[in-house]
Amino acid sequence: MYSSSDDRTVKLWNTKSPQALASFKHSSPVNCIAIHPNGNYLYAGDQDGFVKVWDITASKLAKEVQPQSVESIEAIAISHDGNIIVGSNFAGASYFWSLEKDPIAFDPICRNQTHHRHVLKVAFDYLDEPKFAAALTDGTVKILKVDIGKIETESDMPTVGILDNHTRWVWDVAFTSDSEHLFSASSDMTAVLVHIESGKVLTTFEGHQKAITCLAIAEVQS
Repeated sequence: MYSSSDDRTVKLWNTKSPQALASFKHSSPVNCIAIHPNGNYLYAGDQDGFVKVWDITASKLAKEVQPQSVESIEAIAISHDGNIIVGSNFAGASYFWSLEKDPIAFDPICRNQTHHRHVLKVAFDYLDEPKFAAALTDGTVKILKVDIGKIETESDMPTVGILDNHTRWVWDVAFTSDSEHLFSASSDMTAVLVHIESGKVLTTFEGHQKAITCLAIAEVQS
């Protein structure tokens, strides 16, 4: 298990023991982490605007990038094939890099001004040419199409849709495994399940008394 903290560290834990196996130090609080599908690298975004790549096996820093000086990295996601990573910051910009050649390559794909304010969470779907969803502070979820071979500028990353189903900040998003539906969670105390292509809300989940800040889905195979 891995955890990131305001104490400026990322820690690796054995779930059978209360003792941390390793600790990776940043110079500022760490907001978000993601694990490469090969299990060998951890990516962490911090409030100084760095995305740092930690070699888990060697317990050392493998690489760091700072796409926009000082702007805090709020969210990180890696595509399910491990070929794309995105880091989104407090200024609403999302930076896409290719990891296709190497998990620490960080070959630039493009910068996308995803929102005029903060991007709170990001996620990829499960397709070979993935879609990307961003949870935003205006109550919407923005969905973009990501195709490494066709993207050279921001205008080459088409917006698939904007889901406007909440009245307050959207804190978290998650695609279903068929990549046709999306869950979102909001400060308006609801979570919704949406069919992406039609934009139709299939289910609204109500019951919390305060903001819903995160969600996880478990799909049972029949």
